[in-house]
Order: sequence, then C-alpha cells, then structure tokens
Amino acid sequence: MAGVPPDSRRAAMADEAESMTTFAVLRPDGLISYCSAPFAHLLGSEERVVVGTPIGAWLRPVEGAGSGWFAVVRQSEGHLLRTGGVGQFRYRLDPMAGGGAVLHLMQGTGNLDPIYARAFQLNPGLSALSVLDTGEHLDVNDAWLRNMEYRREEVIGRTASEMQVWEQGDTSRTEIVRRLREDGKIENFQARMRTRTGKLRDILVSAELVEHAGRKLAFFASHDITEVKKAQEELEALNRQLEQRIAERTAEIVRKNRELAEAAERAQAANEAKSQFLSVMSHEIRTPLNALLNMAELLIEDGNPAPAAAHLSGIASSARALAAIVDDVLDFSRIESGHLEIYPAATDIGRLCEEAVRGVAPLAHRKGLDIVLTFGQRLPATAMVDPLRLRQILFNLVGNAIKYTRKGWIEVRADVTGETAEPQLLVEVIDTGIGIRPNDLERIFERFSRIGADANHEIHGAGLGLNISAGLARAMGGTIRVESEVDRGSAFRVTLPLVTCGELAEDPLRQPLQGRVALLGPATRTRSTFEAILKRQGVVAQRVLSASGAQVITMESGRSAIDCAMRQSFDILLLDLRMPDLSGYETAVRIRALGGWAADVPIVAVSANIAPDKAQMQAAGIDGFLAKPFTPTALRAKVQGHLHHSAGDTEPDDSIRADATPVLDESFLAAQVTYAGPDAVGKAIAGFLGNLDGRLSRIWSGADARERADAAHMLAGAAGALGLLDLATHCRRLASDRGDSPTASLRQDRDILASSAGRAVAALREVRDKLAAGSSRQD
Repeated sequence: MAGVPPDSRRAAMADEAESMTTFAVLRPDGLISYCSAPFAHLLGSEERVVVGTPIGAWLRPVEGAGSGWFAVVRQSEGHLLRTGGVGQFRYRLDPMAGGGAVLHLMQGTGNLDPIYARAFQLNPGLSALSVLDTGEHLDVNDAWLRNMEYRREEVIGRTASEMQVWEQGDTSRTEIVRRLREDGKIENFQARMRTRTGKLRDILVSAELVEHAGRKLAFFASHDITEVKKAQEELEALNRQLEQRIAERTAEIVRKNRELAEAAERAQAANEAKSQFLSVMSHEIRTPLNALLNMAELLIEDGNPAPAAAHLSGIASSARALAAIVDDVLDFSRIESGHLEIYPAATDIGRLCEEAVRGVAPLAHRKGLDIVLTFGQRLPATAMVDPLRLRQILFNLVGNAIKYTRKGWIEVRADVTGETAEPQLLVEVIDTGIGIRPNDLERIFERFSRIGADANHEIHGAGLGLNISAGLARAMGGTIRVESEVDRGSAFRVTLPLVTCGELAEDPLRQPLQGRVALLGPATRTRSTFEAILKRQGVVAQRVLSASGAQVITMESGRSAIDCAMRQSFDILLLDLRMPDLSGYETAVRIRALGGWAADVPIVAVSANIAPDKAQMQAAGIDGFLAKPFTPTALRAKVQGHLHHSAGDTEPDDSIRADATPVLDESFLAAQVTYAGPDAVGKAIAGFLGNLDGRLSRIWSGADARERADAAHMLAGAAGALGLLDLATHCRRLASDRGDSPTASLRQDRDILASSAGRAVAALREVRDKLAAGSSRQD
C-alpha cells in the first residue's frame, strides 16, 4: 500500500481483518484508535466507548509484563486479563510499520483449530479448559455454562476455588491434579459440583493433561449424571420396596399357611369334639333312660305301694336330667340357626336371683360350700328382661361354679353398672374354684368345650352350657365375660341392657333399716371366710344390715354379749344358739334379767337347726327364729319385721308359736317349669288337685296306724314333687306316727292337715293360672 497514508493503511487493515477476527488498533502510546464490534463486545462494552481509551484500562497481561507490553517490534502472543473484570483471553500483537500495533483477541480456544473449537463448543458434555497449576478457566462450553448456571464472563479467568465449584472444596481438584500429573489423564472420577445458585450436581469427571504454548493445561470432558444417579437411586428404592413387599407377601403367605394349618387343626379338633359330644350325649341320655326303664320295671314288679314314691322320685329326677340335656341341645340348635326368641317382661331381678340361688343351694351345701346372694344399692325393683333366659343363664353359671369348686364359697351379685345415661344390669357369679388356665379362657365359651373334664371324671355334661349362656346373653343384647386365676377361682360377669319399669307398690323390705343391731355369736365358717377373703363384697350379715342403714355391733361369745348389753342398748339382737362359752338360750335369759331395755328388746335366734326347741326358746325369751343359710332378703325382712313390731306397726313374728314352713317352694317349682316345661307342670298340678281328696280320705279311713302312715307317706311324696313344703312336712310327721297318739291329737292333726291342704290347693291354683296366662301370651 505505497503512497497510502499511515492512518488510511490502518483503516484498510482493519476493514480487511474485521471479518476474520476480534481486533483493535493501538497507537504507540497504547490508546485505542479503532476496535471492531466483536472486540468491544468481548470487553463488555461498545465501540464508541472503547475507542480513545488506553488499552490498560481494559486489559492487562497475565505474565506480569510491564506497562508497555503493547509496544512491540515483532509479532508476539500471550494471555491478557480484563482489568477489574472477569475473563482471560489469548492475544497476538502484530506491529505496524508506522508505529503502534494490531491487537487480536481470541477467547479461550480462539487459537485452536476451527474444527476442534467447534467440537469443543458443541460437545453435549461439560467441556472446560483450565491452567493445571493455577486452576484458572481458559474456556468452557455452553453445556458447562447451562448446567452450572454461569455466564461466560463470570467463569473465564476465575479459578474453581474462587467460584467454590467443588462440594468438598479443593479436595476433589487436588485429587484430579495429582492423577493428571502422575498418569496424564483421569477417567470416570465421581464428584459433586455446586452451581451458581447452590445446587449440587453429580459429575462424572474425565480429564487429560495437554501442553500448549509451553504451559500445562487440563482439558475436561465431563458428564452430568445427576439425573442418572437419581434414577438409579429411585430404581434401588423401588427394588428395596419390591424386596420388602416380596418379604411381606412371603410372610403373609407363611402366616396364611399357618392360619390354614391352625384352622385345619381346629376343624379336626371340632370333629373330634363332635364325636366326643355324640359319645357323651349318648351316655348322658342313655343313663337317665335306663334309670327310667329300670324304675318303671320295679314299679310293675313291686306290689307294695310304699316304695312307689321313691321310685317315682327317681323317675322324675332322671326325667329332669334328660329334659335338661334335650333343652340344652334345642337351645343350642336355636342359637346356631338364629331362631331363638326373646320375650322381655317386667321382672323382679332380686326375686329371680333369689329363686335361682335357692334352687341350686342344696347342691352347694351337699359339697360343703357356702353360697351367698347380694344386691347393689342401684338395683331397681323391676326391669325388662326375659326372665326365663336370665334364670337359665344363672342356673348354668351357678351350676358350673358348684361343679368346679371343691371348697370355699360362691357369690351371686346383682347390681347396676355404667353411666347414668346408659346403665347396664350386671349379674356376677364368683367362686373359689379350680380356676381356668389363660390359654383356656379363649375357648371357654366354645361349643362342646368341657374344661377340666379330662382331669376330673366327676365333671359331667355336654359342654354346651357356657356356649348357650353366651348365646342367650347376646340374644338379649348383652355379653358374658370371665376373669380367672388357676387355683384361686373365677368371676363370670353378665351385662344386659337395663330398661327399668315403673316402680311397683312400695316394698317394705326395700326401706332402710333404722336402729342398732347386735350380732351375738361366733364367727361361723361362712362369716369368717367372707370377712377374711371377700370383706370388700359385704356378703356377711353385718354388711347386709349395714348396707340397709342399720348400725351393727358384733360379739363373739355369750359373756361378751352380756357385758356389752350392760354398757349400751340395742333395738334388736341376733343370737346364735351355739356359742363357745354360754349357749344361746342361757345368754338370752341373762340378757333379759338385766331389765330395762333388755327386758323388751326383740331377740331373734339364728341356727342351722331347721327345727329348734320352740318351748326352750319361748322360755328363754327369744322372740323369733331365722334358719341358716339365709338370703339377704330374708335377713332384712326378719329384722325389719321385729323393728316395726316393736313400734306397733305389724303383727308379731309367729316363727316360734306356729309352724313357719312355707306353703310352696316357688324356686323349686320354677326349676321344674324350666326343666320339664309349663305344660308338663300344669298337667302334674291338675293330676295332684284331682287326686288330693282321695289321698286325704285314704289317710283318715285307714284301718290302722300303718295304713294311715303309708297313705300319708304317699301324699308327702306327691306334695314334695310339687314343692308343697308345708303339706309335705305335715304328711311326713303323720307318717312317723306309730299309733299311740290320743284321739284328740288325731282330730287336731286332721284339722291341721286339712288347713295345710287348703293352702296348698290355693297356691297350686295360682301357679296353674300363671302358667296358663304365660302360655297364651306366647301363643
């Protein structure tokens, strides 16, 4: 370009190179006289701003050259850093003939082969070029910038330490540099890098050591495996979940197989139980049937009528046992088929419990067991329950308690439990029997279950009683629960919905007792047992009377009773006829002799002797008699009767002056209705009433005392079969007459017997009418 001015030549060179590279024209003093648009853009500015400013304001050499680094006479290359900014560039200075130079800037790979540079930028992986020793970034590709959330000018010229890229600080880079120095390359090194916004990315690092322009550079070709690792972790989690589900499913299959095996065992046990049940049932039914047949044959063969009553009694007992088994089977069948009918009726719960307990008390007494009935204070006068089914449950539970108790006591307790809004009737049967093992508690209410039958061959039955009782309770909307301890006893608790009825006419026996009562006598077996073991239950006379509102004081002997009577007064004395020092009769005489209140205080004798010496009691000043064992109702009635009599309210107690034997044992007859059914009992009553006149006539028309005694014996058996206690007692007394009674005594006996028979007829007719009314209601 001869003849062209220097400035024109510079402009021509600039125009020629502008399309090729990023450049600027420098004057000898370092001022920028011209720059291309890419040059200004690379510096982050505009041409009009850059032109006219010193190059030192924008760039400085990396190698630490002096301030006149741009004044060169030959072509030179190197690295420049942005002054006060971010970024590192390769440069080349081409001196101009007239002074000054052309500065070419190349960003990172600008000096590489164009194809290689293109590949560097288009690589989908994370490509980076840095100085091995210092860690300064010379270049990174777009993929690196996107993943790490940086702009190029924020990376070029800065080190990884400055940017805090590595999660573990310089540890990861130090390891990479060590391997590059030793091996020249590193492959698939896993590390975590931190983005500009603080996100952590999992990176698989591969790098190679390269040398360029006399410097050692690290060329990185890495891959972001964050999503891969996340997918891998999710897959591993899914595998773990799958393994867990497989394990759970396997465990469930094992459990199901175990349950199936147990069910098969239970089914086998049920089949064996049914087989055993059929065997037991055949034996239980065959035994009373054989007895019925044998005694019937005896009646046919025996021409003497005297033993007929005993045979008939045996037939009746066997028939009742057979009927009870059949009833159990029928109830079981009804419960299983869901056809059990419940007939709620207004029921005196207290009386029903007393009748049930009185019906089984002889069984307990024959085993030497004490049986006690108590009522809670909240028990209503009447409630709506099915009396037949509740009585059946009581018979089963108390019968089992007697069956499984060898010594001790049995308590039956009725009360109300639960909140006032939803009260429930609670009936408990507690015993001191053999108890139930914990593993047997779960199957105690199962069909054909006979706990303890293997070890105790005296235990009989089909194993349906508790199952039927539980079914009856459920049918009435209630439950049966049991608590037990081996060798200490069991407690069965029946809870039923409580629907109270309108109060009946006020029962004087429910009124509170007012007065001071003295219990005179030793601690009997019943009293000592319950005071020692069940003192909290209040089942002795002291607790019964105290619960009724009386103030009670007890003395253990006659002398202590007399000493106490000398110090304080009482409203009534309950006197045991058998005491360790003085007899009850002598104690009563001495107390009467004290005079004052003691001369008139009511004294009631208490004894297990059902026929005490009435003349001796009258002579001792004893006013009444109460036979043991007694129920709470009987005790309250006796005490209240004498307290009211002393106040002039009622007639005096005639338990000494007249025979106090009840006309009818209602609980015994109710048991007959339960076992044999109302129709059978009704027919028996009709037969008895139809034959009564003839039986009475045979007693008094007998030729001699023997015939009269035989006829009286026959009537006593018939009366006893229907629970006519008063009539049976008179007949037995007549049957014991040997013919030496005077004529006047015979006339008196006839009058007494006729009067007793009249009361018996009236009682039976009342029962017959009730049975007929009940049958019509069920129809």
